[in-house]
Amino acid sequence: SNSSLARLLFLDGLLGRQRALLIPAMGNGKSKEETVKEKAREWQRQIRSENRRLDRDIQKIRQEEAKLKKEITTMANKGQVQSVRTLAKQVVRSKKSITRLERTKCSMTAVNLHLTTAIASMSTASSLKMSAGVMKEMNKLMNIPELHQVMEDMRKEMARAEITDEIMEEGFEESDDEVEIDGEVAKVFEELALDTSQFMQAGATLPEGVAAPAAAAAPAAPEPAPVDDPLMQRLAALQK
Repeated sequence: SNSSLARLLFLDGLLGRQRALLIPAMGNGKSKEETVKEKAREWQRQIRSENRRLDRDIQKIRQEEAKLKKEITTMANKGQVQSVRTLAKQVVRSKKSITRLERTKCSMTAVNLHLTTAIASMSTASSLKMSAGVMKEMNKLMNIPELHQVMEDMRKEMARAEITDEIMEEGFEESDDEVEIDGEVAKVFEELALDTSQFMQAGATLPEGVAAPAAAAAPAAPEPAPVDDPLMQRLAALQK
């Protein structure tokens, strides 16, 4: 979306200004240590800004989830079985997106704390040494589509500023297993006090304690048309 593009361009501009900070100034009276500390604090401001954006995104997704649940109840009352199933899967995807965004926030907070520690313990050698743990968190953040370029640039900047010791590769693990999805869909139905046996597909694997679906169900209605909603498009991107 235009807002996302504008935000990324803004962050690219910040990174461009940060690159200038890495070049030791001849006449500004700042030591290399002071310059690197300034850079680290700039990263921290950027991370806090991203965390605020993530909070807004999580709130929007929760609002959309509430609308989906209301629509599920409406469709269930009309006996629109296929629509109910489709909407329930969207609720499951929304929940997974929220989980992923919250994990992203945790990783960004961890990077911020590591930067705070690194600034406090910075030696006269003018080197901010980051642990393997913070690089692990940064690599997680690089797996988020909209943060990939920003975090890649930041990682390169840290390397130039002699911050990094090593890089560890580890991504967020996301399961698309149909059995797991069926179980989560069943939980959505239970949460909404719907008859699981009526709306689950025959043969679906349910979590322990959930009744098995009936062999026959009401006629399937056409799936709802995709919504041309930037937020839902963003949710879809987070699933990839």
